[in-house]
Amino acid sequence: YISSPNRNLEISAGAAAKNGTPPTKAGGASQTALLYELLELPAYGFYCRHARNVSFNDIEVGFEKADGRPALVCDDVEQLEVTHLVAAAANPEPGVLWFTDTRDARVTECRTTGRARKFLRLDGAGTGKIVAHGNKIEARGHAAKN
Repeated sequence: YISSPNRNLEISAGAAAKNGTPPTKAGGASQTALLYELLELPAYGFYCRHARNVSFNDIEVGFEKADGRPALVCDDVEQLEVTHLVAAAANPEPGVLWFTDTRDARVTECRTTGRARKFLRLDGAGTGKIVAHGNKIEARGHAAKN
């Protein structure tokens, strides 16, 4: 469970969007290099993989330099709750949030700052039972709610 009322996380380095997630060996063990883990994660804020019962509450993430990666990437995550997340967006193609093979997730009362092409991207045959409600997305200068 991650909660940080009235706190924010600001990343100084910008990066381009990544297409996909780090490779995995048969059996689920990651073969990601340490350098990749430290410098080039698929998200600029938080990256969750092979996790269960994950909650983000009252978090704000942003960057000094525009970063094309999503704020939150979840890969093979079950029982995910994202509430009151404020995330900077610089037109990330993958979306501000990117869920792959993620099940039983709820995204509520979140908002973006900046312009987002997509708010939530869903991939993978294992993705299901995703609920998004009460979110405010600034898309190319126009605010939208879901």
